[in-house]
Amino acid sequence: MAKIGSELDLPAISVEAAKRARNKYFMRDALSQVPGICPKFKRVQSFDDLKQAAEEIGTPAIFKPVGAAGSKGIFKIEADTDIREIYDVMIASTSPEEDKIYTYYPNEYIYEEYLDGSEVSIDGVVQDNHVYMTGVADNLVSSGYSLDYMEIFPSEKDNETVENIKKCTETAVKELGFNNCAFHLEGRVTAEGFKVIEVAGRPAGGFIASHVIEQASGISYLEFIIKVAVGESIQDSWPDFDQISSYSVCHYEILADQEGVITDIRGLDDVMEDEDVILIIPVKQIQDEVALPPKDFESCYLATAIIRGKGYAEVMNKISRMENKLDYRIEQGR
Repeated sequence: MAKIGSELDLPAISVEAAKRARNKYFMRDALSQVPGICPKFKRVQSFDDLKQAAEEIGTPAIFKPVGAAGSKGIFKIEADTDIREIYDVMIASTSPEEDKIYTYYPNEYIYEEYLDGSEVSIDGVVQDNHVYMTGVADNLVSSGYSLDYMEIFPSEKDNETVENIKKCTETAVKELGFNNCAFHLEGRVTAEGFKVIEVAGRPAGGFIASHVIEQASGISYLEFIIKVAVGESIQDSWPDFDQISSYSVCHYEILADQEGVITDIRGLDDVMEDEDVILIIPVKQIQDEVALPPKDFESCYLATAIIRGKGYAEVMNKISRMENKLDYRIEQGR
């Protein structure tokens, strides 16, 4: 998209900024110029690089590909982790033959200090070098392989924390050189302050850009992304999405906890009777196989849902009710 924008003189992210958005090492290298916003990190292109990174940075740490997406190939390294084994599993699971996403920057990885704290995400757009943010969402990720399974908007963190996250987000987006594009930033609120995990030069996936923000606020975020793309000024029309939201809205992924073959799915009709379950989409069908990470980073997703409520507590109660109604029967050894 950056190349098309450049060739046709259209509003779009620059090619150099797009490279920083797509390569996690280039991104870290740029953000390291901002004091306090990054964890320690090292580039890894061989097993010797990994050993050196582990010795210098220590554990716990995160080891991941520089060019992946969708929380694929993320390994948490502990003090007792066999890094030779992890490296071999990483090489096998990030082969371009297995997944075309790894065609970008094959066999390039990054080892970085583990960030302990609550995870958040921030969405927005940049137009004429001005950063506009929809607000902060709270994220939950699975242990072990950091699979995104829940985002809820807007955040219920205190105002001071939210404003600090927004300030750091603006600094990070500008440092990366993003302009005339959407962005999706993920970070963690640590004991040492807010730290950036990564920033994408695109709208969020997982129905966040398309459903969650609009269902919470009543205003289309996608409309503003389109306006930026066609060069229409949003300076006087950008709303405070998080401030005007009358609902808490959640994107929730139902994850499998075992491998095997799905033999039956029950409860979808009951779930859809709840008017606050705005959307539920089964992504697995009967007779589909289910595998867990690190064998497969996508096969464990069973269904995706959009749920709303008046505050976090109501949303969490509705998630619990939904999961009690749903029954995915998975048999092993078939």
